[in-house]
Amino acid sequence: METVKNLEDGWYILQDVHDTGEELGLYTDREAFTEMGPQISEWEKLSGLKHLQLLFAGQPYFGRELRYFNQAPWWYRHEFDLPKGDQQRIRLRFTNVDYYCKVWVNGQFAGEHEGYSAPFSFDITDIVKPGEKNLLIVKVSSPWDDEVEKKREDSRTILVKRRMVKGTYEHSDTFIQRDVNPVGIYGRGELIMTEQEFMEHRPEISYELSEDMDSALVKAKAALAGLTPGAKYRMVLKIRDERSGICKSEAVLDFTAEAGEEERTCSSIWRIFFSGTPGITASRGCIPRKFGLRETAAGYAEKSLFLHSGKQ
Repeated sequence: METVKNLEDGWYILQDVHDTGEELGLYTDREAFTEMGPQISEWEKLSGLKHLQLLFAGQPYFGRELRYFNQAPWWYRHEFDLPKGDQQRIRLRFTNVDYYCKVWVNGQFAGEHEGYSAPFSFDITDIVKPGEKNLLIVKVSSPWDDEVEKKREDSRTILVKRRMVKGTYEHSDTFIQRDVNPVGIYGRGELIMTEQEFMEHRPEISYELSEDMDSALVKAKAALAGLTPGAKYRMVLKIRDERSGICKSEAVLDFTAEAGEEERTCSSIWRIFFSGTPGITASRGCIPRKFGLRETAAGYAEKSLFLHSGKQ
């Protein structure tokens, strides 16, 4: 069983122009630095989770004034309530943070990530406070790449040393001009509350076509966490016809957990003249525990199999 709490609203933000927030403990339960000494801005209410150029710039697609967005890191602040209950594991998940980020919950470091279109999550079970208000702080930055090979500024486009994997030219991905470097949390932030065992990420679905092109070996690889070493588990892969809902293929993988976190792969033969939806479940002992059910649509067209998230 999985419960998801959306963290889209209720965010505050400030830009740490001297990058002293970590040293000053900006991640602790402190609402504002009102004294003169630290020179830290006050928290400003955020209207949503988007690239900051889209939120704060009158013209977010071009203009040299946009470069200040990347000259210093940004700090996000959010408070959330967590009900008391029987849920045993709590993960904090973001779908998109551009580019570097560090995360604290209730003043404790939860983890860090780099990237911008790769979802990531942290297990925060041991640092949240069920039944109380919890503080979430995220530090985000997307600095410019300054160093150029052989100091050839006339060939910056080609010779600049990339520290970030994003965009073309000078980080124009998701924007138009080369002098715009997107930064910020966008997409979704959410709390995922599950039972003890859970899937860390969306399972990886892959396939191998048969020589006669009438079937495929479908594999689902899942990263499992919260397992009890020595306990027996069952992983089930089912492929259902999208129209009728009838199961066209099923495979079972029984295994004994060797560690708390493992990767397991379940495989099934699928007659691909049916469109179908692979789904994956797991159980422990006689008590079924469906955790992290993720669906991936699949189809067959003109002798090519395609798999992608969401709709066919």
